Amino acid sequence: MRLGLYGGTFDPVHLGHLAVADRAMAELRLDRLLWVLAGTPPHKKDRRLTTAAHRLSMLELALAGRERMGVCEAEALRGGPSYTADTLRAFRSLYPRAEIYFLVGADSLIDLPRWHDPEGVLEFNVVAAPRPGFRVSSLPAAVRSRVRMLRGPRVPASSREIRSSLGRGGPACEWLPAPVSEYIGAHRLYRSKG
Repeated sequence: MRLGLYGGTFDPVHLGHLAVADRAMAELRLDRLLWVLAGTPPHKKDRRLTTAAHRLSMLELALAGRERMGVCEAEALRGGPSYTADTLRAFRSLYPRAEIYFLVGADSLIDLPRWHDPEGVLEFNVVAAPRPGFRVSSLPAAVRSRVRMLRGPRVPASSREIRSSLGRGGPACEWLPAPVSEYIGAHRLYRSKG
């Protein structure tokens, strides 16, 4: 089995994430892709995240009808920080015969040398999704040589920009799947408190 694990905060999940997932399914010939929602990412302590429950709900809405994709709640429901290397090893224990691919946004890998146990992460097939404006040369050489970059167009969607637009009272972005946009509106997420 070829198993993909797509890690991220997905705050919120958007069509760019889905496009990357579809591209990874095809390019890597994955049998299954699990979206691993980070509950308390240690590298984002300075940012207030939307609750894991809301982010899980939005992910489930976005993945409805995608039979070979699912949501893994393990990191999101674990108390305290969770570490990618530990999660990957746990999956290797659960699926010892699987070929495991860790999919992540390329911009996240710039800080990989400062992650907990970066060598443990690089034991796996790390696959990066480049973003517009991202230069592979910005990755540390030790990371760049051990990471596979997905091919295809770079999608300009950004969770940060979506949150910012909604926080200013802007409309729901065209990069949001309709059910996710409706969920955000119904729960009044990402609106500034001012």
